[in-house]
Amino acid sequence: MGVPSTAERIRSGLPAVLTVTMMAGMALAAQLTGQREILFPEIAALSFGYLLAPSRAWMVNKKRMLLLMTSCAVVGYLYSVFLPLPYWARIAVAFATTQAVYLYSGTSLAPLVSAIVLPVVLRTDSLVYPVSAFVLTLLVILLRTLLERLGIRRDEPYTPLSRPSAGAITMAAIRAAMVLLLAPFCVRFGVIYLIAPPLLVFFTEVTSARDAKPVKTPVSTVLFLTLCALAGASTRQLFCIRFALPVTLAALAAAILSLVIVYIFGMTVPPAGALCMLAFLVPEQSLLTYPLQVLAGAALFMLTARIRAASFRKGKAVQRR
Repeated sequence: MGVPSTAERIRSGLPAVLTVTMMAGMALAAQLTGQREILFPEIAALSFGYLLAPSRAWMVNKKRMLLLMTSCAVVGYLYSVFLPLPYWARIAVAFATTQAVYLYSGTSLAPLVSAIVLPVVLRTDSLVYPVSAFVLTLLVILLRTLLERLGIRRDEPYTPLSRPSAGAITMAAIRAAMVLLLAPFCVRFGVIYLIAPPLLVFFTEVTSARDAKPVKTPVSTVLFLTLCALAGASTRQLFCIRFALPVTLAALAAAILSLVIVYIFGMTVPPAGALCMLAFLVPEQSLLTYPLQVLAGAALFMLTARIRAASFRKGKAVQRR
């Protein structure tokens, strides 16, 4: 094999450059406008799964992605502002809503979970949030289109998913019940990021697909998610809190560090990008424990996914007999 030309190296590195640009660009826009709602962590997940990954992470087309992410952001905003329930109950209701939308969306676009839950967790009360979700999702789609036009990514066909099976509905109900039980505990003991919205996306993904790849490498996947969360928390702590540098520089460093982690592990689990960027929205008093909460939540949800996978294999073995 010959040495890659400069043009080939640029083409192969462009998805990574665009991913870093999206993550740092959000922080820059938030810094310049003073609107933290512009920093929408799930855009990092969309960048990981739609720009950086060799093939798209979800069965979805561009129109449905834009519609679902925007409409779910609107629902999350409305829940955060108008739902007359205790904080933990709003989180539980928001997550239960995501499960219904996810099942009947005709897609496997799990990031919509965070679009609804995130504003509730962060107590968002600004319309900037849904507007940002629309603009940033559209930007990711346009960048994906650019990569397709350049021949770096291919335009993958979309086939709407069939209506959910009884098993899928049951699993969604189990997920909702688990969050209903966890939410008051997390709020009571100040460990809300054990159910951080990107982790709920991860939970939905790994317990939906029967052969989800992350479930086959549980330790590596949990470590990968935790390190990406640590990348965001440590760069914010060092750049913003210790040295009072602009958040954009910290986000840029975090984005680059997260991509280094991606290439070391050989994984592009999309929620990892969102966990990295969520660190920039975590209250300062929770920042040091944030990676530990992510570790605990990821381990818990991975254990649930492993139990589900084992039960499924056992059921198939019984059927063969």
